Order: sequence, then C-alpha cells, then structure tokens
Amino acid sequence: MNLKKIVVGDGIKDYSNILRVSAVLMLLLMIIDSKNIANHIFALVNIGIIAYTFRDNKEKYFYFSTLLFAIMSFTISIPLGKTLESEQIDIYYVYLFIYMVIFIFRFISSVFKNKKLFEKLNIEKIIFMLFIGWVIVSFFIADNKVIAFKKLILYSIMTSFAIMIINENKSKAEIKLTLKFLSILSIGIVFMGLIEIITGIHIQPKTSYIMADLDFDKLSFLNRVPTVFFYNPNNYGFVISLIMIGFIVKLFFSKGYKEISFNALIILLAQINLIFSRSRTSWITVVGAVVFIILFFIVTWEKKLIVKSILSLLLIMGIFVGLSYVPQLGPYYGKMRELDVVTESNNKHQGQSELSKEEEEKEKEKEKADSIELGGTGSVNVRVTLIVDVLNGVIKDKNYLGFGLGNTTEYYRSLNNTGGIVDSHNWWIEILGDFGIVGFALFFLLYVVLFFKNAIKFKSRLKENKLFYALGIVFLVSTAVLVFGPSSVYAFIPFWLINSLAIAITSFEVQ
Repeated sequence: MNLKKIVVGDGIKDYSNILRVSAVLMLLLMIIDSKNIANHIFALVNIGIIAYTFRDNKEKYFYFSTLLFAIMSFTISIPLGKTLESEQIDIYYVYLFIYMVIFIFRFISSVFKNKKLFEKLNIEKIIFMLFIGWVIVSFFIADNKVIAFKKLILYSIMTSFAIMIINENKSKAEIKLTLKFLSILSIGIVFMGLIEIITGIHIQPKTSYIMADLDFDKLSFLNRVPTVFFYNPNNYGFVISLIMIGFIVKLFFSKGYKEISFNALIILLAQINLIFSRSRTSWITVVGAVVFIILFFIVTWEKKLIVKSILSLLLIMGIFVGLSYVPQLGPYYGKMRELDVVTESNNKHQGQSELSKEEEEKEKEKEKADSIELGGTGSVNVRVTLIVDVLNGVIKDKNYLGFGLGNTTEYYRSLNNTGGIVDSHNWWIEILGDFGIVGFALFFLLYVVLFFKNAIKFKSRLKENKLFYALGIVFLVSTAVLVFGPSSVYAFIPFWLINSLAIAITSFEVQ
C-alpha cells in the first residue's frame, strides 16, 4: 500500500480492502461480544450491500463503512477492558480518525500546491466554522474544565464527522450516492424495529429501559417498544421520524406504480415503528413537517406536489387513527391522548385491554404530574423547568456568554430543582446555556441561511434537483423540532448527519 499516494493523491482506492477488514472485524466481535451479535450481523449484511451496490464507486467504500459504523455508534465497539459494558471504543472513532488524518494531509498538500487556504467557502460553511470556533472559546469560559474537556473531545468527533459528510458530498452525483446508501440503511433499520416489535426481544442489550432495570413482567408492553441500536425510544423516534419524512418526500417525486407502492409501504412500516416507540415529539414533528411542506408547496405554487403532499398527510393520519382502534395497541398510544387525535372512548377501550387498574391509576397520576409547575415532577414540568432555568441564568442573571462548554449541567446541579435531571432535553436551550447568546445566534443563523438558500434554489433551479432541496428544507424544519425529544443531541450522529447534508445540498451546485 503506497502511503504517500493515499494521503496526497487519489489513493483512496487502496482502501477497497477496508470492507474485507470490516467484515473480519464483525466476525471477531460476534465471538468477543456475543450480546451485540444482532448488531454485528446487521453491520455485516450492510457491508455486503455496500460491496455489491457501490461496486462502481469503490472510492466510497471507506466513507460508507465509516458512516455505517457511526450511525450504529456504541453498539459496534471494541472492548478494551475486562468487561464489555465499560472501557470500550466505538469502531467509527477509529475509522473517522484515519479518515481525518488522510483529509488533513491532503488539505495541507492542496494549500501548498494551490496557494489557497480555503476553496470556494460559502456563507453557511463560514457560519459553521464560526460556531465551532466559539465552542473552543467556550472551553475557556467554563468553570469545570474537566467536563468542558470531555465535551470538547466529543464536539471534535462530531465536527470531524461533519467535515467528512460535507467533503464526500461536493457534487450532485455524490449526494445521490449518499442518499441511496441512507435509504438502504433506513429500510434495514425499519425492519430491525419490526423484528423487535413482533418478537418482543430487544436487539441491543443496553437500552434505557434495560439499564433502568424495569419490571418487564408487569410492564410487558415495554418489551415491544423498539430502540434497534439506539439508547432509548426518544432517540429511535428521532431517527424513525426522519426516515419516515424522507420517504414521504421521496414519494412526492416517485414515478411508476412499483416505486410509489414501495415508498408507501416503507412509510407504513416506519409509522408502525413510530407508534410503538411512543415518542410524542417525533409524531408531532412528522405531522408538522408534512403540514409545513404543504404550505411551502402552496407558497411556491407546485400544484402536483400540493396534491401529493395532502394525500400523504391523509395517508399517515389514516394509518395513525386506523391503528388506534386495535385494542392491543392501547399502551403505545398512551402519550398521544393529549393530542386529541384519537377519541377518548377509544383510548379508554385500549387502556382496559392491556393495563391493570393499578397501572391506569399510575398513568393518571403521571398525567396529573405533567400539569405545568416549575420545579414539579413529571416530564412536562421538568422540561419546562430546564428551559426557564437556562433563560433566567443567561438573560436575567446576565451570563450572556453562557456557562461555558458542558457547564450547563453544573448550573442545573447548583439549582437542584429538576429532580436530578441535568441534561437540557432541548438542543436550543443546551447551546444557549453552554455558548450563550453568541453560540445560539450562530447556530440559529446557520439554520435560517440553510433554509432560505434551499427554498430559493427549490424555486429557481432545475426540476430534477427539487428533490434534494425539498429534503434539505423538510429535514431542517423537522430537526429543529426533533431536538426537543432526546436528552441531548450534541453527540448524536443522526443530528449532525442531517445538518451536514443540508450544508452539502445547499453548496453542491456552486461547486
């Protein structure tokens, strides 16, 4: 293997053997880490799919392998200590490190060769760079440097991942390849979720439910709440809703009966996953995203797309309401009762089919606790308290630069009014707390610029490119809301993937 050719030339082709290495690695991990064998099999199957589907684009093998392992995250890891539950390193860290070493060498070589520090920088890339720069500045603002340093490392990893996505999607052809790979992977995730729903067996052994040591005998319905290779149902809801939204947009531009039917089937199966995940935020986001895209198509006066988007909304609402009449699905619609989409009488019938009277009383107590009261118990109370605490701390107490990188958690601990919960459960509040008004403004500005550039290009560019811009728009809007679901997304790969792709989609025609 010619190292010089790899780091300064187009020798990335030499990494076609990475698939063989990855396959052998998965086989070894099946033996070493048998608890995660289902995840290793899934990865192995997708390595085979990459080898076959993208055989004419072997230069992308390393990129797709890294992307696969990054999305699967901690479920594909190398144990370093005596126990598999701790002291392990995610495989994608290793792959991403190798990628960045090659990228940096090539970047330096390009600078010396072309005498240009940056090539064709646009406004969104500049804003993103400024945000990352402010992340570094915030490290010095933080009081607790240990927490700040740990978070700085994770931000460095996420930034490296974003650089990889943007660098590998400079052209329309490259973006097509990435979307094709993500579509294939998404279908696999949907079917993995269905396996969990049907069998009642959790594929990965370290979900939030399992780690919380819940009584699955009394709460048997939790066995069928899918998480696939994500830590909790909210994280999975984040991903499955993006999959569902992506295939809905894809359906708008589908041609031919087979393609339309297939995309509609994936939407149906993804929605079943979403219902079983019990993620209220994700469901609201899906409906809101489709309503938004209908309004967007009306404003841009895309007649055919208006009709298709309205039909899509009727499809997902029909599936949702229709499945609510299945008595056995009652517990999975529990959080949806507040949305007034499903009738009260139907909810009552559902609850009686699966929940005991004692469990129903607990549900009622929980709903009562969810009435808004700062410092109170219950999900809604805690989330509102987390928001108000940061707003008061940054604005009222004049911490305009924030509490410093990772130190919002320390601020919550000092107030001690959130029942021990110190994650913001809201990306916008998290960056306001960590990075203050400057960091918040930069990231918000990034979203605004990306949205309007995609919207303008959607209206003015070629019809064949409208799918990309529609995806960019709806993913940005959806992600802005979905970040209210997981406890935190600063180290959540799907979040950075969507933002990086949005930057790439906005930039590809310029390049």
